[in-house]
Amino acid sequence: MSAFITLAREDTIEMISDGALYDASGRLVGVKAKAIALPEIPAAIVGRGADAIVGSLAHLAAITSPLAVIAGAPNSFDDLMKRIEIDLVPRIRSKVEEAGGVPDYAQSELAIAGFSEKIGPTVAVMRTFDLSYDHDEDGIEYLSAWKLYTLPAYWAAGPDISEDVKAMGLSWEDLCRDGLRPYAVDLMEAMRRRKDVNPLVAGDTPMHGVGGHCQYVEITRDDARSEILHVWPDVVGELIDPFRAAA
Repeated sequence: MSAFITLAREDTIEMISDGALYDASGRLVGVKAKAIALPEIPAAIVGRGADAIVGSLAHLAAITSPLAVIAGAPNSFDDLMKRIEIDLVPRIRSKVEEAGGVPDYAQSELAIAGFSEKIGPTVAVMRTFDLSYDHDEDGIEYLSAWKLYTLPAYWAAGPDISEDVKAMGLSWEDLCRDGLRPYAVDLMEAMRRRKDVNPLVAGDTPMHGVGGHCQYVEITRDDARSEILHVWPDVVGELIDPFRAAA
Protein backbone atom coordinates (compact mmCIF):
# COMPACT_ATOMS: atom_id res chain seq x y z
CA MET A 1 0.00 0.00 0.00
CA SER A 2 2.98 2.28 -0.10
CA ALA A 3 3.44 4.09 -3.39
CA PHE A 4 5.89 5.10 -6.07
CA ILE A 5 5.68 6.76 -9.47
CA THR A 6 8.18 6.62 -12.33
CA LEU A 7 8.47 8.78 -15.44
CA ALA A 8 10.94 8.16 -18.27
CA ARG A 9 11.72 10.98 -20.67
CA GLU A 10 14.36 11.31 -23.36
CA ASP A 11 17.21 12.51 -21.14
CA THR A 12 15.84 12.03 -17.62
CA ILE A 13 14.13 9.30 -15.63
CA GLU A 14 12.41 10.32 -12.41
CA MET A 15 11.08 8.41 -9.42
CA ILE A 16 9.06 9.56 -6.44
CA SER A 17 8.29 7.40 -3.43
CA ASP A 18 6.96 7.62 0.09
CA GLY A 19 9.08 6.40 3.00
CA ALA A 20 6.66 4.67 5.36
CA LEU A 21 7.33 1.27 6.90
CA TYR A 22 4.35 -0.08 8.83
CA ASP A 23 3.06 -3.29 10.40
CA ALA A 24 -0.03 -5.32 9.48
CA SER A 25 -2.26 -3.02 11.56
CA GLY A 26 -1.06 0.05 9.64
CA ARG A 27 1.04 1.43 12.52
CA LEU A 28 4.19 3.21 11.40
CA VAL A 29 7.34 1.39 12.51
CA GLY A 30 9.90 3.52 10.69
CA VAL A 31 10.72 5.79 7.77
CA LYS A 32 13.46 5.24 5.20
CA ALA A 33 14.53 6.22 1.70
CA LYS A 34 13.03 3.40 -0.36
CA ALA A 35 14.56 4.43 -3.68
CA ILE A 36 18.25 3.51 -3.95
CA ALA A 37 20.30 5.49 -6.47
CA LEU A 38 23.26 3.75 -8.13
CA PRO A 39 25.46 6.57 -9.45
CA GLU A 40 28.14 4.21 -10.79
CA ILE A 41 25.87 3.08 -13.63
CA PRO A 42 23.68 5.34 -13.20
CA ALA A 43 20.37 3.75 -12.24
CA ALA A 44 17.92 3.46 -9.36
CA ILE A 45 15.68 0.86 -7.75
CA VAL A 46 12.46 1.62 -5.87
CA GLY A 47 9.78 -0.63 -4.46
CA ARG A 48 6.87 -1.22 -2.16
CA GLY A 49 5.86 -4.24 -0.13
CA ALA A 50 8.15 -6.28 2.11
CA ASP A 51 11.13 -4.14 3.02
CA ALA A 52 13.32 -7.24 3.36
CA ILE A 53 12.75 -8.17 -0.31
CA VAL A 54 12.84 -4.68 -1.79
CA GLY A 55 15.83 -3.69 0.33
CA SER A 56 17.74 -6.89 -0.40
CA LEU A 57 17.59 -6.42 -4.16
CA ALA A 58 18.36 -2.70 -4.00
CA HIS A 59 21.33 -3.11 -1.71
CA LEU A 60 22.73 -6.13 -3.53
CA ALA A 61 22.60 -4.11 -6.75
CA ALA A 62 24.28 -1.18 -4.98
CA ILE A 63 27.05 -3.43 -3.65
CA THR A 64 27.71 -5.42 -6.82
CA SER A 65 27.94 -2.38 -9.09
CA PRO A 66 31.15 -0.91 -7.58
CA LEU A 67 32.55 -4.43 -7.20
CA ALA A 68 32.08 -4.91 -10.94
CA VAL A 69 34.01 -1.67 -11.52
CA ILE A 70 36.85 -2.87 -9.27
CA ALA A 71 36.97 -6.21 -11.06
CA GLY A 72 37.00 -4.52 -14.45
CA ALA A 73 33.74 -6.23 -15.46
CA PRO A 74 31.16 -4.57 -17.75
CA ASN A 75 28.89 -2.36 -15.68
CA SER A 76 26.35 -0.65 -17.94
CA PHE A 77 22.64 -0.51 -17.14
CA ASP A 78 22.12 -3.49 -19.45
CA ASP A 79 24.77 -5.38 -17.47
CA LEU A 80 22.95 -4.50 -14.26
CA MET A 81 19.67 -5.84 -15.66
CA LYS A 82 21.38 -9.11 -16.63
CA ARG A 83 22.98 -9.35 -13.18
CA ILE A 84 19.60 -8.80 -11.53
CA GLU A 85 17.84 -11.43 -13.66
CA ILE A 86 20.60 -14.07 -13.71
CA ASP A 87 22.12 -13.69 -10.24
CA LEU A 88 20.45 -11.36 -7.73
CA VAL A 89 16.76 -12.22 -8.16
CA PRO A 90 17.32 -16.02 -8.19
CA ARG A 91 19.48 -15.66 -5.08
CA ILE A 92 16.81 -13.71 -3.20
CA ARG A 93 14.00 -15.94 -4.46
CA SER A 94 15.85 -19.07 -3.31
CA LYS A 95 16.35 -17.66 0.20
CA VAL A 96 12.71 -16.59 0.40
CA GLU A 97 11.46 -20.01 -0.70
CA GLU A 98 13.77 -21.72 1.78
CA ALA A 99 12.10 -19.64 4.48
CA GLY A 100 8.62 -20.75 3.38
CA GLY A 101 7.82 -18.29 0.60
CA VAL A 102 6.35 -14.81 0.60
CA PRO A 103 3.15 -14.46 2.66
CA ASP A 104 0.33 -12.62 0.90
CA TYR A 105 0.65 -9.52 3.09
CA ALA A 106 4.37 -9.17 2.21
CA GLN A 107 4.23 -9.46 -1.59
CA SER A 108 6.33 -6.80 -3.30
CA GLU A 109 6.64 -4.73 -6.46
CA LEU A 110 9.90 -3.13 -7.60
CA ALA A 111 10.90 -0.80 -10.43
CA ILE A 112 14.43 -0.55 -11.86
CA ALA A 113 15.32 2.43 -14.04
CA GLY A 114 18.28 3.55 -16.12
CA PHE A 115 19.52 4.20 -19.64
CA SER A 116 19.82 1.07 -21.76
CA GLU A 117 22.38 1.07 -24.55
CA LYS A 118 19.85 -0.90 -26.61
CA ILE A 119 16.52 0.86 -26.04
CA GLY A 120 17.34 4.14 -24.27
CA PRO A 121 15.55 5.34 -21.09
CA THR A 122 14.08 2.24 -19.48
CA VAL A 123 11.92 1.37 -16.50
CA ALA A 124 11.26 -2.29 -15.71
CA VAL A 125 9.08 -3.81 -13.00
CA MET A 126 9.36 -7.07 -11.07
CA ARG A 127 6.76 -8.52 -8.72
CA THR A 128 6.95 -11.40 -6.26
CA PHE A 129 3.51 -12.60 -7.38
CA ASP A 130 1.85 -13.61 -10.66
CA LEU A 131 -0.43 -11.03 -12.21
CA SER A 132 -2.81 -10.86 -15.16
CA TYR A 133 -4.37 -7.92 -17.04
CA ASP A 134 -7.60 -8.23 -18.99
CA HIS A 135 -7.21 -6.11 -22.14
CA ASP A 136 -10.73 -6.89 -23.40
CA GLU A 137 -10.55 -7.57 -27.16
CA ASP A 138 -6.77 -7.93 -26.98
CA GLY A 139 -7.03 -10.81 -24.52
CA ILE A 140 -5.43 -11.46 -21.14
CA GLU A 141 -1.79 -10.64 -20.47
CA TYR A 142 -0.07 -12.89 -17.91
CA LEU A 143 2.93 -11.59 -15.98
CA SER A 144 5.05 -14.09 -14.07
CA ALA A 145 6.45 -13.56 -10.59
CA TRP A 146 10.16 -12.71 -10.17
CA LYS A 147 10.53 -11.64 -13.82
CA LEU A 148 11.41 -8.19 -15.15
CA TYR A 149 8.97 -6.51 -17.56
CA THR A 150 9.55 -3.21 -19.36
CA LEU A 151 7.04 -0.52 -18.36
CA PRO A 152 5.38 2.35 -20.22
CA ALA A 153 7.02 5.76 -19.83
CA TYR A 154 4.78 6.59 -16.84
CA TRP A 155 3.94 4.15 -14.06
CA ALA A 156 2.05 4.73 -10.80
CA ALA A 157 2.07 1.99 -8.16
CA GLY A 158 -0.27 2.70 -5.27
CA PRO A 159 -3.80 4.02 -4.65
CA ASP A 160 -5.70 5.10 -7.76
CA ILE A 161 -5.49 8.89 -8.04
CA SER A 162 -6.76 9.32 -11.60
CA GLU A 163 -9.63 11.52 -10.40
CA ASP A 164 -7.27 13.60 -8.27
CA VAL A 165 -4.97 14.13 -11.24
CA LYS A 166 -7.93 15.38 -13.29
CA ALA A 167 -8.93 17.72 -10.44
CA MET A 168 -5.38 19.07 -10.35
CA GLY A 169 -5.65 19.89 -14.05
CA LEU A 170 -2.48 17.90 -14.63
CA SER A 171 -2.05 16.57 -18.17
CA TRP A 172 0.35 14.18 -19.86
CA GLU A 173 1.72 17.17 -21.75
CA ASP A 174 2.50 18.88 -18.42
CA LEU A 175 4.46 15.86 -17.20
CA CYS A 176 6.38 15.50 -20.47
CA ARG A 177 7.28 19.19 -20.39
CA ASP A 178 8.00 19.72 -16.68
CA GLY A 179 8.83 16.26 -15.36
CA LEU A 180 7.65 14.83 -12.03
CA ARG A 181 9.46 17.15 -9.65
CA PRO A 182 7.06 20.17 -9.75
CA TYR A 183 4.10 17.87 -9.03
CA ALA A 184 5.79 15.23 -6.85
CA VAL A 185 4.52 16.27 -3.42
CA ASP A 186 0.98 16.93 -4.67
CA LEU A 187 0.83 13.52 -6.37
CA MET A 188 2.10 11.74 -3.27
CA GLU A 189 -0.24 13.77 -1.08
CA ALA A 190 -3.16 12.60 -3.24
CA MET A 191 -2.08 8.97 -2.80
CA ARG A 192 -1.56 9.56 0.90
CA ARG A 193 -5.15 10.77 1.38
CA ARG A 194 -6.67 7.67 -0.18
CA LYS A 195 -7.17 4.45 1.75
CA ASP A 196 -6.19 1.25 -0.02
CA VAL A 197 -6.08 -2.51 0.54
CA ASN A 198 -3.59 -5.23 -0.27
CA PRO A 199 -5.46 -6.96 -3.15
CA LEU A 200 -3.71 -10.24 -2.33
CA VAL A 201 -5.11 -10.37 1.20
CA ALA A 202 -8.75 -11.48 1.30
CA GLY A 203 -10.87 -9.14 3.39
CA ASP A 204 -8.02 -6.71 4.00
CA THR A 205 -9.14 -3.54 5.78
CA PRO A 206 -8.66 -0.29 3.81
CA MET A 207 -6.11 1.95 5.49
CA HIS A 208 -3.79 4.86 4.81
CA GLY A 209 -0.37 3.48 3.87
CA VAL A 210 1.52 6.34 2.22
CA GLY A 211 3.61 8.48 4.55
CA GLY A 212 6.89 9.41 6.16
CA HIS A 213 8.27 11.56 3.38
CA CYS A 214 8.26 12.20 -0.36
CA GLN A 215 11.54 11.11 -1.91
CA TYR A 216 12.60 12.24 -5.37
CA VAL A 217 15.23 10.53 -7.55
CA GLU A 218 16.55 11.93 -10.82
CA ILE A 219 18.51 9.70 -13.19
CA THR A 220 20.42 11.19 -16.10
CA ARG A 221 22.84 9.53 -18.47
CA ASP A 222 25.67 10.62 -16.17
CA ASP A 223 24.35 10.43 -12.61
CA ALA A 224 21.60 9.33 -10.22
CA ARG A 225 20.67 11.61 -7.33
CA SER A 226 18.17 11.39 -4.49
CA GLU A 227 16.61 13.98 -2.18
CA ILE A 228 13.72 14.33 0.25
CA LEU A 229 11.23 16.93 -0.99
CA HIS A 230 8.76 16.84 1.88
CA VAL A 231 8.32 15.29 5.34
CA TRP A 232 4.90 14.47 6.82
CA PRO A 233 4.15 14.62 10.57
CA ASP A 234 3.62 10.87 10.93
CA VAL A 235 4.38 9.39 14.35
CA VAL A 236 6.16 6.06 14.81
CA GLY A 237 3.89 3.68 16.70
CA GLU A 238 0.69 5.30 15.46
CA LEU A 239 -1.54 4.81 12.42
CA ILE A 240 -0.70 6.96 9.41
CA ASP A 241 -3.10 9.93 9.45
CA PRO A 242 -2.95 12.17 6.37
CA PHE A 243 -5.20 14.70 8.05
CA ARG A 244 -3.06 15.09 11.19
CA ALA A 245 -1.59 18.44 10.10
CA ALA A 246 -5.04 19.84 9.43
CA ALA A 247 -6.50 18.71 12.75
